Amino acid sequence: FGSNMTFQAGRMNLMYGSGFVLFDGNSQFASTSLYFDGAKLSIPLGDKAVLDGFYVRDEENNRWDIKDDDITLGGVYLTAHCPVMGSEKGQQELYVLNRRNDGISKDIWMTGIRLSDKFENGLDYSGEFGYQFGDFKDNANIDQDAYGYKLDAGFSLKDMLMSPRLFCGYMYLQGDDDPTDNESNRWDVFYGGWPQFGDLLAWKYVNVPFNNNANYDPTWNEGSTTGGEAVYSNISMLSAGVGAQLTSSLSAKFTYGLLTVDEPFAGADDDFGDYYQLQTKYGYSKNLSFAMYTAMLVPGDAFIDDDNAYEFFIETNLKF
Repeated sequence: FGSNMTFQAGRMNLMYGSGFVLFDGNSQFASTSLYFDGAKLSIPLGDKAVLDGFYVRDEENNRWDIKDDDITLGGVYLTAHCPVMGSEKGQQELYVLNRRNDGISKDIWMTGIRLSDKFENGLDYSGEFGYQFGDFKDNANIDQDAYGYKLDAGFSLKDMLMSPRLFCGYMYLQGDDDPTDNESNRWDVFYGGWPQFGDLLAWKYVNVPFNNNANYDPTWNEGSTTGGEAVYSNISMLSAGVGAQLTSSLSAKFTYGLLTVDEPFAGADDDFGDYYQLQTKYGYSKNLSFAMYTAMLVPGDAFIDDDNAYEFFIETNLKF
């Protein structure tokens, strides 16, 4: 309408930053659930910033007015590029988000900040912190008071053979300090589920009846009524790895993660286990590429049934 604003309605993908709080929409199984249903308005603020406001549905559930059982997401997200705070590639993000689940009287707010940059010398970093407050379960008078953060850093050796990139990171998602009080300190995944921490770990946290993390956290999924949602909480991961361009067409990345439980159940251990991931991608042509993902999760002392978990899949991507 003659303005610089952009309005979008219908089914859309929403992904901000590294997907820490927004990367998982209408939850289904595996990494096919990036979409949301709703409306978004993008407002440019000069040449260096844009403010997004959106209201979307996670799940409609029963289409009736007899009982309120819908799940919705709303909020504002500011993305800016201020040269005073770093290089021209530096990015600053601020957000205020609301997630409402009428089925369990949950009405949680989240405010957060993310800073990232990439420098000419090969160094890159990102850091994000989120704080959650509101009603974890209003009908039970339980308040939400939780925080989480995600830190990443890397260094690319551009002048070396295969241009390797060394990287490390740490993520922390708070657990409930005292399950007997009227306050939940459990991090709510919001929409940061698939696939930011790898496909295999998401399957360990997917909200389905046969999945069981009760060895160390009996109430691990009490904040979710969505089947297929990766309910990350009560966990931390220290990670390190290396990526390289093996040939002009073939790239690979290996990541190791040391997983621990923030607040284990009384008598349980906090050793979640070791996490190994290998990703490769081969570009056959500009229109056709192939990718492979393989991972192994070695459970620690937090689990009684401690069989290793494995995953392997391949993808074919065709652009036309």
